[in-house]
Amino acid sequence: MNPLGRWDRALTEYEFNHLRPKEKGLRAVTSLTRKITYLEDMAAGRLSFDPSNIPMKSRPKLRVFEDASKGMWKWSLPSVDRIDGDNKQLMCRYIAALTSLNNMFSNDEPPLEVGEPSQDIVQLKNIISSLRRQNRDFLERIDRLERLLAAKQRKP
Repeated sequence: MNPLGRWDRALTEYEFNHLRPKEKGLRAVTSLTRKITYLEDMAAGRLSFDPSNIPMKSRPKLRVFEDASKGMWKWSLPSVDRIDGDNKQLMCRYIAALTSLNNMFSNDEPPLEVGEPSQDIVQLKNIISSLRRQNRDFLERIDRLERLLAAKQRKP
């Protein structure tokens, strides 16, 4: 049996429908991660590819792309690949990989379909703001912990 679980293999519709919700979620996120890693490998030159036939060049195409030999499964819920959703860090990697692939083309090649630029920019700005807040919170926690540690070390 696959070490990741019964969900990480080609499944019939019946088998998929009988997975637990948690397994369906794991399957989608694992597949999303694999697909993005595949695109990153293409962009980094670790995989050869036909520039006129790049898979997954839009979110809908990312969703339906399937390659059983690589453990890349399709999913139907757009929430899995929402740029501002639960997998926003993965989706930032996806956009970066598409941008890198896009930069590999000459000017006469059609651009990849990253998405509506203004919408992506707004969503990425929101992600950046959230990460800045998170970073500030972490720095404040570190400062508090350092002060507590210093106070404990001063006590006899």
